[in-house]
Amino acid sequence: MPEDLPELIGWQLEEAKRRLASLGRHVEVKQTSSPRHKPRGRLRVIRQRAGQNGSVELTVAAHPEISPTRKEQAPDAGSSLQTSIRIPDADEAEQDLISRIDPARVPKHVAIIMDGNGRWAKERGLPRIMGHHAGRESVRSVVKDAPDLGIQSLTLYAFSAENWRRPSAEVVDLMELMAGALHEELPELKRQGVALRTLGRPERLPEKVREEFQHAYEETKDNRRLFLNIALNYSGRWEILDAAKRLAERVKSGELAVEDIDEEHLASMLYLPDTPDPDLLIRTSGEHRISNYLLWQIAYTEIYVTPVLWPDFRRIHLLEAVLDYQQRKRRFGAVNSSPGS
Repeated sequence: MPEDLPELIGWQLEEAKRRLASLGRHVEVKQTSSPRHKPRGRLRVIRQRAGQNGSVELTVAAHPEISPTRKEQAPDAGSSLQTSIRIPDADEAEQDLISRIDPARVPKHVAIIMDGNGRWAKERGLPRIMGHHAGRESVRSVVKDAPDLGIQSLTLYAFSAENWRRPSAEVVDLMELMAGALHEELPELKRQGVALRTLGRPERLPEKVREEFQHAYEETKDNRRLFLNIALNYSGRWEILDAAKRLAERVKSGELAVEDIDEEHLASMLYLPDTPDPDLLIRTSGEHRISNYLLWQIAYTEIYVTPVLWPDFRRIHLLEAVLDYQQRKRRFGAVNSSPGS
């Protein structure tokens, strides 16, 4: 977007419209919803782009409100913005980074490719599965710290469609680890106000894994402090393919005409259609690739790559990623209106 316009993703629609009206901008609104999910909550902006003749096009979806379990009030995007970040147990180096973060510009949705578990184990002469066990503490850390920073949604790449190609013993160990870890962590997720959801094709997952995640979903679905999305047996190409198939079914049944299909229709058929696109994608271990992750959703996502291996990823690394994100100028396909840009 042009520099004179604010970043509106995550804002409530009415607040976004008032803000744009104050800048003399005309607003075009598109709403996306999914027949598979009953919309709940207020309409929030999930995409923005420059329209014609200086207008701004906003795509909105009914996104559940954040309800914190702690005494402090959670930030209400676009109206009562979080004015400070308080993490009492942060050390001196972390506090220095926190003091430099603008609470109003914290990414609302962060996605993470958790890479480097095997390399971490190999460097220590340990079996690969020990790297995955060590990575569990990193998940704990980021889930705890994300809502304190003002992050509302966190999407973690836990097991890709390609991961089935790994040695069968490692896959079995991974599945047992995920089921066991979720069973053990569920009480803490509930205490922290975390709502857990999954995206991917669950059919191939072991029954125990499916049962644990379904149980966790039922136990946490009313929480609103943080939406924790776990990508399991996930492929970005599969997600787009599955969405296209669902659209084709609607065309075949006469519910939808081919000429009426647009981006919003396809987006409404994705695995978690009411979740805003990620603002920030973090990849650990220094690899510069997307790995078939959220291919539709990251069209305008800022990407941050760190050499830190996932088992070593802690609060200070999350803070560094957020600070780096705040140095970016998000234009969403537009150009700056300032001279010389």
